[in-house]
Amino acid sequence: MVRTIEAVVEQVQPAIVLTHFGSDLNIDHRIVSQAVLTAVHSIEDQVINQIMFFEVSSSTEWQVSTEGRGSIPNWLEDISLTL
Repeated sequence: MVRTIEAVVEQVQPAIVLTHFGSDLNIDHRIVSQAVLTAVHSIEDQVINQIMFFEVSSSTEWQVSTEGRGSIPNWLEDISLTL
C-alpha cells in the first residue's frame, strides 16, 4: 500500500495531502493513515507543504477516549453549499 501511495504522490505532486485521522475506530482507516504518513515521509524532493487529517462520521466519535489520542479539530470547512 505504501508503494502505491508513493507512486501516486510522485505522479500528482500534491502540495496538500488529506488522510484519515490516525486514531479512527475503523482499523482500515488507521492503516491508510499510517501508510500515507510512511509514504510521504520517504519521498525525496517532495513538494508537500501540509498533511491534514479528517474524521469519518460514525467512526471517529465511537472511539474510546484515550488520553492524547482524541481528535481535536483545528480546521473546519463549510461545505453547506456543496451539499
